[in-house]
Amino acid sequence: MRAAGAAPEVSPVRRGRLQLSDNPRLVFEPVPGMVVEGEAGLWEAWSGAANRLGYRDRDRPVEKPPSVFRIVVLGDSIAAGWGIERTVDAFPARLERRLNAPEDGGGEAGPRVEVLNFGVAGYNAAQAVETLADRALAFEPDLVLLAYCLNDRREPDPRIVAALAEEAARPAAVEPSRLASGLRRLALRSALWRWLRFVVLAEPVEVRGAPGAGFDPEARPPDPDEVRDRFADGAPVSGPAMVEAALERLAELAEGEGGERRFEVAVAVFPYLRGLFRDRFPDHHEHVAALAARHGFLVIDLRSPFRECVAAADDPIALDSYHPTELGHRCAAEAIAGRLVEEGLVSTVRTSG
Repeated sequence: MRAAGAAPEVSPVRRGRLQLSDNPRLVFEPVPGMVVEGEAGLWEAWSGAANRLGYRDRDRPVEKPPSVFRIVVLGDSIAAGWGIERTVDAFPARLERRLNAPEDGGGEAGPRVEVLNFGVAGYNAAQAVETLADRALAFEPDLVLLAYCLNDRREPDPRIVAALAEEAARPAAVEPSRLASGLRRLALRSALWRWLRFVVLAEPVEVRGAPGAGFDPEARPPDPDEVRDRFADGAPVSGPAMVEAALERLAELAEGEGGERRFEVAVAVFPYLRGLFRDRFPDHHEHVAALAARHGFLVIDLRSPFRECVAAADDPIALDSYHPTELGHRCAAEAIAGRLVEEGLVSTVRTSG
């Protein structure tokens, strides 16, 4: 079998930094430890090295060190820093530095703050919250920050689902859940077993979480402005209900025993940047704020801080309709840090050591 080349070489279904997930609620997930050198393309999303879990952050110990206050950031390509060349310039990294280095440099030293970035390009609100349940809770967060974008009520990014569906159709591809572990992984070394399992006994590969019959997997990936048009037309109609369910699940995860919360929650709402000074989609901002407030979450609406940053710096704040420039990431970090300290969720601290 090996000499004849009849047995396929199998591998997980991947495209760029993303791969199919064996968690059907995630649909897709980041590739662990991937390094992108040079300029990142559409599927690489950003340049540099991912951590051991695949996120744009340095590796952190799962067990929280003593006297450390941990913030977990959930979100999509904004949290992941799409279009931002250096990881240190994305708002989660900036937020960590800002909370560890207050402007006055004085006061009593509080716990050192760590900001863990679990943002993934293409995620919606439900996938972001599932990331918390599936992975980030193990890191014992004291506060969870959901970076909410106005397109986070959409279905899982159809461009990514289409790309993974294309990869899954290749003979060498196999879903992670079908790879399993232990004896099956050892069996993959056998050309005879691979031929029997993935040729003779092959089953159609379905991409879980893929859109319905109306979705064309061959369609050209839309530009950001085309995504804006579909959002402006009200698609998908089920979106607001999905956001409501995601925030309700986030509240359930935050509940601890005896009525005490396991962690606090803040929701930072990033605005539609092309209409920043025209106040586009105010009803969407109000809807998300009302849902978050219902569960006692702190709401940080970034419309006003972004306008103030543009007026003060006279520099562009938008890479496209949704993604901020470095100025926007700096503005977001400062505004979020200010509100967290103002509301008493995080103490002003000095850098430890």
